[in-house]
Amino acid sequence: MKITKERLKEIIKEELGADSNAPRTADRFSDAIRGQFMRAKDRATVEGLAHHYDEMIARAANSAPFGPEGPLEIADGLVLDRESPYWSWVRHHLQHLIEVPPEAIEALPLSGEFADAAMERVAAKEERKAANLKRLAAIDPKDLPDGAAAYYKKYGTRGEF
Repeated sequence: MKITKERLKEIIKEELGADSNAPRTADRFSDAIRGQFMRAKDRATVEGLAHHYDEMIARAANSAPFGPEGPLEIADGLVLDRESPYWSWVRHHLQHLIEVPPEAIEALPLSGEFADAAMERVAAKEERKAANLKRLAAIDPKDLPDGAAAYYKKYGTRGEF
């Protein structure tokens, strides 16, 4: 089936128009936040994200709907130091909430929904790490295969470098 250039341009305009006419929701924001919590590497990061998330949602709900300058104003009010990674995190994620109605922002879940799952993941990761370190500490270099034993004989065991 052949499509003329004119028909292709019409199809593209229809698709772009459909996307821009759709009401803005907070779904992309919620998905992005969930991903950030799940990528957190330690408990302190999860706690920092949870604190800033709750404050960010409260301020965004109070000033919604906001325009393109809204994320910058909210980030400046929430995190005093622009060098802080949380400042750029807040500003970046608030971009998803531009022109979103206040009702949609207020309907967003609290940080507990994201933080609990993230804390469980971090705790499981810490347990695996502790078990691995315990297993490694119990290994005697003499019990290792010949290549590893020769390496330890030449360079010493862990901690003796």
